[in-house]
Amino acid sequence: MPERAMTPDVPLRRFANACWWLLRSLNHEEIINALVNSARELSGADTVLFAQRDGDELRVTASSGLSNREVARSWRGPVGQGVMGWVIAHGATATVQDHADDPRAGPERAIFEAEGARSAVVTPVRGLTEVIGALCLLHRSPVEADQWPMEALELLVRQAVSLDVVTAFELQRLAAKAAESTAEELRRIEGLPGLVARAVASKKGLSGGLQLVGERLGATVVLVGPDGTVLTEAEAVDAAPTGAERLPLQLGVDVEAANTQLAQLRVYRRRALRSRERNALNHCASIIALELLRQRSALETEERLGCDLFRELLAGQIADEGSLRHRASLLGVSLTLPRAVVRVGRHVTALKRGQQAELGERHLCSLVGNARNLGIRITGWISDSDLVVVIDMPGESDRDIRQLTGRLLKAVALSVGTRLAAGVGRLCTTITDYGRAAAEAEMALAIARARTSPNEIVTRNELGICALLVASTDAGELISMVIGVLGPLLAADARSGSDHVHTLKVFHACHRHVATAAEQLHVHVNTLRHRLRRIEELLGVDLADADTRFMLELALRVHETVQPAGAA
Repeated sequence: MPERAMTPDVPLRRFANACWWLLRSLNHEEIINALVNSARELSGADTVLFAQRDGDELRVTASSGLSNREVARSWRGPVGQGVMGWVIAHGATATVQDHADDPRAGPERAIFEAEGARSAVVTPVRGLTEVIGALCLLHRSPVEADQWPMEALELLVRQAVSLDVVTAFELQRLAAKAAESTAEELRRIEGLPGLVARAVASKKGLSGGLQLVGERLGATVVLVGPDGTVLTEAEAVDAAPTGAERLPLQLGVDVEAANTQLAQLRVYRRRALRSRERNALNHCASIIALELLRQRSALETEERLGCDLFRELLAGQIADEGSLRHRASLLGVSLTLPRAVVRVGRHVTALKRGQQAELGERHLCSLVGNARNLGIRITGWISDSDLVVVIDMPGESDRDIRQLTGRLLKAVALSVGTRLAAGVGRLCTTITDYGRAAAEAEMALAIARARTSPNEIVTRNELGICALLVASTDAGELISMVIGVLGPLLAADARSGSDHVHTLKVFHACHRHVATAAEQLHVHVNTLRHRLRRIEELLGVDLADADTRFMLELALRVHETVQPAGAA
């Protein structure tokens, strides 16, 4: 087997890159050369030949990876004999596992021996009316028939024959034989696939290509996605319906690549389509499939680069700010546009019910999809079992951020059936905001998921004193600190219904003045003193100690923000 692995399952991106060469070809010779180069790249074959039919004889007119050009240049084969001759005569694909054991390979034996090849696959290259040549892929090792990427090769061949020169040649030859009454129809569709290919490859794009199809066919042409979404449409001037009249659907051509439906090309007009027009539309659909694959690949690349950019921003370690701004500009990302950093994870109650802790791709897809349905631009990824998303914010207030996050959280929780929590960092308008916002969102999520109710949202403005501690600690440590300091009081309150934590909070809020605190608690001074002694017993501390007072006040302030569920 060669270094390039050959597999029957060809990735769409690899197929699109190989086929895209064809759209840059301007004449018959360039198309055939691009076809053999693309076929070799796609299949991993050692050598690829194109044998063109010239009357009753075959001759090699293009090759890729050929080691002995003289043998191939001088080779001639009769139509109907040998593997390539049989393929030309029957219009069907043939495979050779080992030419030494295959009697059909006699006429091609000189080429096999010159190239050191043992196996081959030969597929016909069809024009509009007949087979015009054979594409032969040679391999120096024995290859089973099911190891060749046949579907991808056949689709690749269809792309080549649908381009301008081959199609124009076939249409011109048909026009010469057609009756005078069909001359106008032939003029309209002559070279249409080639013109569409040029338009799609230019700045006009898909809309320009569809406009050509609509004008040549005198029809309204609509390209719809697999889900029925209209991707683009074009309407010929004389095809526009009048009043309430609607044009009938004459044809729906599936736009496919590698058995994957990318879209459907729908043609509306009053007259039925002729066979020549249907053939031209099939070729146009193949060209449109290539462009959709290219757009999909570009979109996937842009989204990946966008994620990489925001990951770097959130990491807060910017080595070269100028380079980062340049990358952002190329991606069309304005770093001054307000954005919110949101971190989403499972709520503590979901974990107690035995649900899986990690959030995965389906949760991310649901979150991103719901945001885009609301017209919100969003970039997201999975980090440490949580979802991290950067959202373009239409509003800048804390209320706007909370409302949008709440809508997304509710939609995702309903669609995937789990209890969630979310933390939101500061609104980012500068590069330095992103790293701080990421830390704040992580802290806020830990606090939100620890609270009693699911689907909690904690924003940066709700962090209180915790916001000052983000840089030096994390929410887990803060929660552990609260439980470590106030744990006995929380346990006693939960067990007996006492109010020790609230009593201590009021006592400190009144600057440890017993009479004032008793008045605030609506209890007698002696009752308060008894409670304070009980608090000292439970905690094992002296409330008069300065260090103890500091730790208790800090724990009380953090507890007011965190309020951990099940702390007792």
